[in-house]
Amino acid sequence: MEMYRLAKTDKSIDGMASWYGPYFHGRQTANGEIFDQEDLTAAHPTLPLGTFLKVTNRLNGKSLVVRVNDRGPYFDNRVLDLSRRAAAILNSEEKGIVPIEAVVMQSAVIAEVNKPPQQVARLITGY
Repeated sequence: MEMYRLAKTDKSIDGMASWYGPYFHGRQTANGEIFDQEDLTAAHPTLPLGTFLKVTNRLNGKSLVVRVNDRGPYFDNRVLDLSRRAAAILNSEEKGIVPIEAVVMQSAVIAEVNKPPQQVARLITGY
């Protein structure tokens, strides 16, 4: 697994998240991967596949970063479907559906490039 330095963007999603696992485990996801309920992944109806989200359970403050690799959920009152493991880490597995905030993340390198040129130069050169 590759690790990326990520930075928050100003884009976020608020709503209810559910989780999916055993029935879909081993099946192909929207991006062609095989779904593994133990991976930290999520399904969203429209975000680009490969998007990273910092998801926070609003009931307990627990957070983690997931990668969007599938489409869904297919219920009007939900904005995100989490893998079983992601739900377990957020302590939402037993409850099933919880209120969340999901902040879209981007590469920290891109985040630095989006700063004014003088700040980028200072970060690169140290001056």
